[in-house]
Amino acid sequence: MNILFFTNIKMEPQLSTGEGVHKKIYSQIESMRKRGHEVYICHKTDDGNFQITDGNNVTAISPGEGLKQYDEIIEFVKRKPINFCYIRNIGSLKQIYLAKSLRKNGTKVFLEIPTYPFLKETIKMYSPVKACLSRIKYLINYNILGLYLDRIVTFSDDKKIWGVKTVNISNGVNPQAIKLANPTESDIFRITAVAALAFWHGYDRLIEGVKLYKEKGLMSQKPVHVKIVGGKVTNPEYIRLRKMIDDYGLSEEIEMTGEMYGAALDGVFDNTDVCIGSLGRHRTGNTNMKSLKNVEYAHRGLPFCYSESNSDFDNSPYTYKVPADDSPIDIEGLIRFTDSCKLSPREIRESLPDFSWDAQMGKVLDEVENC
Repeated sequence: MNILFFTNIKMEPQLSTGEGVHKKIYSQIESMRKRGHEVYICHKTDDGNFQITDGNNVTAISPGEGLKQYDEIIEFVKRKPINFCYIRNIGSLKQIYLAKSLRKNGTKVFLEIPTYPFLKETIKMYSPVKACLSRIKYLINYNILGLYLDRIVTFSDDKKIWGVKTVNISNGVNPQAIKLANPTESDIFRITAVAALAFWHGYDRLIEGVKLYKEKGLMSQKPVHVKIVGGKVTNPEYIRLRKMIDDYGLSEEIEMTGEMYGAALDGVFDNTDVCIGSLGRHRTGNTNMKSLKNVEYAHRGLPFCYSESNSDFDNSPYTYKVPADDSPIDIEGLIRFTDSCKLSPREIRESLPDFSWDAQMGKVLDEVENC
């Protein structure tokens, strides 16, 4: 089967250590290729135009306004021909045109929605008027788009979105690439939270929890140290959290390290007692989702805490659920939970289902054959 993977982002080189979304896309494509399919990726370039790549072969899409570039992409689809197109959600009128043209060509079209619902996440910083217009645009665009989709790939448990049947998958990983934690002993309770930092991560709740814990005088009984890993210093959420830490006088208890990768990040996890997932997804209306970070923590073999519903991990003995609201995190409760979790990192990892991208994309490709 000839497959076109379509995204409107600029892709970094495959071996770079850049953003996780690029690694995810390359992993998805590699899993498709392992099944014997020819996969082409259509993505943006530095100059904002599209190009289609297949290994070392590059097909440049001519610059043009309006739908000109999309027409050229459709001609490529016809030439190959492309049997199946996998689109990462971009939600525009041009995307509707692309999906409609693909379906007219007889190409099966699946749309991946990384987060659903996503409207609150998108309009959070908009003015009331702009937010209202965005809601109207959302209702029109996506309901029309749904007419030209065969399936929607979602990391939620929704069975239908915009009237379209879904393929429910989990965020995948390459288990061999994730180092199992080798925890060290310490008298300090060590909390690690890793994220690119946005308001929906809810790390302000963690800071508020540490503040209350310190005000109760409990630091002398069980010292707590938090590492918040990720986020650029220019990131608005990084700046907001940094100010909270300084205002509360918690700079000794809470450390913001910025971005970390490789051996340095492995070392952080070796000195971690519990990890923190998202604590604020209720702020974007996401009550049910499957976070990639939770999957990564589990493969490290470390217990972790989060607030949304996640059918992959709810009720697991190594997870600690907190309320999906803005209340401070109960640090005492987190310590008690971690002390009660007797599973070793190896036992946690070995208890996991198959989260590999091979398994997850296998669900997608099986569905292509069935629809």
